[in-house]
Amino acid sequence: MPYPANVLPSKLRRWKTPFLVFDRKVLRKKAAEFTGFRPKIETFYSVKANSSPRLLEYLADLKLGFEVSSKEELRRVLAIRQPTSNVSTSNPIKPPEFIDYAYKNGIDEFVVDSVEEIYKIASVAPGSKIIVRLLVDNTESAWPLDKKYGVSTEEAIKLLVLCQDKGLRPLGLTFHVGSQCTGYSSWMKAMSEAAFVWKNAASNGISLEVLNVGGGFPAHHTPDVPATKQLLQAIASHATELFPSSLTLRVEPGRGLVADAGWLVTSIIGKAVREGQDWMYLDVGIFNGLMEAIGGIEYQFSTVDPSENLQQSPWILAGPTCDSVDVVSRKAILPNVTVGDRLTIFPGGAYTTCYASRFNGVSIPQTHLV
Repeated sequence: MPYPANVLPSKLRRWKTPFLVFDRKVLRKKAAEFTGFRPKIETFYSVKANSSPRLLEYLADLKLGFEVSSKEELRRVLAIRQPTSNVSTSNPIKPPEFIDYAYKNGIDEFVVDSVEEIYKIASVAPGSKIIVRLLVDNTESAWPLDKKYGVSTEEAIKLLVLCQDKGLRPLGLTFHVGSQCTGYSSWMKAMSEAAFVWKNAASNGISLEVLNVGGGFPAHHTPDVPATKQLLQAIASHATELFPSSLTLRVEPGRGLVADAGWLVTSIIGKAVREGQDWMYLDVGIFNGLMEAIGGIEYQFSTVDPSENLQQSPWILAGPTCDSVDVVSRKAILPNVTVGDRLTIFPGGAYTTCYASRFNGVSIPQTHLV
């Protein structure tokens, strides 16, 4: 898909590059895939994937909740007049200032994965509800998140007991299978581990209510990814098998909700041949929109005006900065277009502009919704 179906190439040429364009129709379709599972599954959009105010306002209109991990993200959500009942927070390690800001704005539910965090919350936000994050397998994800956060099932039980001892209310469990997870088994295995903790907590007199299976829902960085509806159905069915009917089941999609609805548009600013390889230089790169390319996340590159008459060949695509790490792809197949022509980069809706900086004086892509 070279560009959004309802955007003419003339519009993609009119705006100054680099820019990010969202297709509202695709956003509505993706949102409906998640909200269609209400009331069985509650959906909270992970704001870190893209925190553009215009995007947040549109997602609010689509009746989605929001997951925030910092004071600034919470400020942005509150700025679009979202009730705190529509906001969750899942960062296991938080500055006291964020906990205090959230607590004073009516949020009294927090995620932990350490003894120190429990003591911190008991001091700053007494009486709060607590969800413990489990350490789970991330091997099916393109962007693993299992080294920084999470605890074993045995440690999780100890933390739940400690929460109760410190005057906090143990509420549930959460985990994250890693970003861009392309296998069903990661969620199924993690839910089974959560069920083990759930039952053992009950034997300690702790009655849990919430299971948050986090994010990880994939976008079409590669052609073959599980369909969102089928994945959600599998999660819902497995939850029915493992947990009581009173369970509150939550998901926190970021990439899986907005990535496929967005396209980055870039201009070609230079070309060169180096050691027999063709290089193409773009006005968007690692530092101002495509940081995930460093970790192996792949994108589809297309010309704004696709032509079957132009011969395709391999290109190395590089960004505009002077840093040698600023290489976006070493295997892009594109025609021999000229300097000044434009390319689209798909999927571009998640983890692009939110990672962008002005390093070396480059421009951060502007965001448009059409």
